[in-house]
Amino acid sequence: MPGNQKNKNLLRVIVLTFIGIVAFVVSVFMNVVGMRDAISKAPDSSGMAAISVRVNGTDSLGIKKSTKVDQEGKVVVEDFLVNALPIINLVNNNWDRVKAKFSGFQLDENGNAVFEKEGYTLYCNGTYVNCVVFNKNFEKELVGHLRVGDDFKTIESKLGEPTFRKSNCLGYKSREVYAFFYEDEVAIYPNRKISNQTIEDLFRDYQDKTFDEGRTRFLVEIRNYPDFTITQDAENNVVTITSLTRQVIAKLDGLGNIDVGFYNGYQIATDRTQELINEKIFIINDEDLVELTESERVRGK
Repeated sequence: MPGNQKNKNLLRVIVLTFIGIVAFVVSVFMNVVGMRDAISKAPDSSGMAAISVRVNGTDSLGIKKSTKVDQEGKVVVEDFLVNALPIINLVNNNWDRVKAKFSGFQLDENGNAVFEKEGYTLYCNGTYVNCVVFNKNFEKELVGHLRVGDDFKTIESKLGEPTFRKSNCLGYKSREVYAFFYEDEVAIYPNRKISNQTIEDLFRDYQDKTFDEGRTRFLVEIRNYPDFTITQDAENNVVTITSLTRQVIAKLDGLGNIDVGFYNGYQIATDRTQELINEKIFIINDEDLVELTESERVRGK
């Protein structure tokens, strides 16, 4: 009947209109998602892809901060927002320059990666990054929504009481990083939690003279751990191995002896190591090795 046909045509128009609206909404949604993904993956000036991560229990859109006092009486900023993309990439790649896919830098005579235009330098041991120093050319936020050149009053208002304080520096230790603020630069170091059991086994084996091939074999084993720096004093035939991340320094002479010093924050892994500490064979230092190293870096500028 004519009335039924008219109703069918009307229903067809309604259905087609509804399908068109749904298709439009889906198209808009997909475009928004695509734009968001493009922004989140857009390379910054360092040649790295931007990523969204969670650091210390929060992400790069907010800040969560709390403090406590550790066993040594040092203030620890437990939750400490990392804003700078170079640091976020390093945190997520175990502070390995290659895995973090840095590009566009120049290597200086010491093997450090210099981003002159971008305003920062990676201080490297091979591909492992021990420290990143930012200067005023880096204009973005670094940590806690702070930038290079922010005054000390502003820094303390956002991060609280510093862990380390000097006339020219405020230093903070958080779960992920150390950050040292100066008038014209900021230095950031890793603060990683790494198991020390195998390292302690190596130290004890060498101490107990169970390494048949002596110091050479020991150093071959140590090179499997990229956070260790190896330096040699040829005149005195002494090799020094250092890990800022683990807070340990060991010295090996040419006679098979080893002196091991653990610094504030070292995580003791075995009862036998604790026994050697109690026997004063291995030494515990109250100082923070990262703070000492940073002070030495500043003095050497």
